[in-house]
Formats: sequence, C-alpha cells, structure tokens
Amino acid sequence: MPFQDVIRDVDPEQLTAVRIYPLFWDEAGALEWVRGWFDPLVPFFGAAARAGEAMLVWLD
Repeated sequence: MPFQDVIRDVDPEQLTAVRIYPLFWDEAGALEWVRGWFDPLVPFFGAAARAGEAMLVWLD
C-alpha cells in the first residue's frame, strides 16, 4: 500500500483534537514524519509474506 493511500483521509486537526501522540499534527509536514516509520515496514512485512510467515502486531 503506498504511503499516500495510508494518509489520504487522515485529518491532522482531528488527530490533534483527540490528542494522538506526538501532538504536533498541526505543524506543516507532520504527516510526512510518519513516513519514516512506515517505509521500513513495507519490506519487513513483504519479506514475511513471501516466507509465508505471520505477523503479530501489538498496538498499545
């Protein structure tokens, strides 16, 4: 899934209103900051899928 698809319907003002960490969503380019965390996951999940491995995701 391309990063632009991930953030397409995300409203930075709403993230700030509901106090989603890191609380700087109203700054220019804040959603682009997420790309640094998203991009490394793409090959990681892809490698697991190719190997037929499952992924356990813990969201706290």
